[in-house]
Amino acid sequence: FAENDDKVRCVGGVYEPDALNGLYRNCCVYLHAHEVGGTNPSLLRAMGAGAACLPLRVPFHTEVLGPENPYFDKSEE
Repeated sequence: FAENDDKVRCVGGVYEPDALNGLYRNCCVYLHAHEVGGTNPSLLRAMGAGAACLPLRVPFHTEVLGPENPYFDKSEE
């Protein structure tokens, strides 16, 4: 799991705007797992900061990022 991988940082909630923008700008990839509702503001913020976005494959994410963007699917594995 990610918590035991020294290449992954699980930092918890970050609410300070400058720190949050810095995380988006400097991350290797932004995993976006929201699946309910419309386009999530955190996905738009990550996109605006230039983060490489890897969202869950749901219709509203493919509408925003397009079909060529990489996605991940939910699975038991």
